[in-house]
Amino acid sequence: MTACLLAQNLLYNGDSLTKAYENPLYDAWVKEVDIVKLLDFSFNEDDQKKSLLNIKVVEDIAEKHLLSKIDLEQKSDKNQGKLPKHPAVNSEIQVGITMSNLSGFSYNIKTQNQQDFGYTRYKDQFICSVKKIGDGAGSELREKQLGKDDSSSDSQPTTWSDIRNAGISSGAFPLAFPLRDISRKGLGKFKQRDSDIRRADFPNSIYQGRFLYTDGGVFENEPVGMAKALASGTAVDDISRYYLLIKPGPRETAEDPFLEKIPKYIC
Repeated sequence: MTACLLAQNLLYNGDSLTKAYENPLYDAWVKEVDIVKLLDFSFNEDDQKKSLLNIKVVEDIAEKHLLSKIDLEQKSDKNQGKLPKHPAVNSEIQVGITMSNLSGFSYNIKTQNQQDFGYTRYKDQFICSVKKIGDGAGSELREKQLGKDDSSSDSQPTTWSDIRNAGISSGAFPLAFPLRDISRKGLGKFKQRDSDIRRADFPNSIYQGRFLYTDGGVFENEPVGMAKALASGTAVDDISRYYLLIKPGPRETAEDPFLEKIPKYIC
């Protein structure tokens, strides 16, 4: 959800991110989120049967700080056609959102003897490029496959509303928030890649339709690999690039977790 808010505000509201305690992120996560509001179902008690917390609070905050195309254009008109981007950001941002597709989408994998093996995938993603055009609200939003450029047949136009829905679904913590019903347009065929030799082609229609989503962290809580894939092929070499992972606390892991399973006398 933070990535979605940052993508738009960095490109179209850069001046708002100059103060530590007066910016859209601080407003959304500190000032406007209130446990009293999240627990209030008085206006619709039936919603309480679906989750512990009121998702409308999150939806209202998202609509306020992640504007639609029309709202951006109206804001641009009020500012003499100027919506300045942040000086530290490029004119194009790659956004990757982890999603957990509880409906799943099924396809066949060819075995070595050319037999079909049915498989259902639940780990999902929403990948898009956000490109600012001109000084105002102009933009080109395209959903794409991870590792594919925008000019390929495997990308298609998307909207700020689609990005907002994907972001909310990615933070829909199980039980705390209800499942999100999202309609996916589907992309072209998923191509088999050298780095993923087990992945077979499956038709666009399989990945198209309505699906139920919950917190993206269920399957991919630390999408560092996604960030690296989105950054590949850019002007900055991997050796000189830094990746920032924001977590509540550090996590300690063994250098090689498999060594812990080997008896010490063997080592």
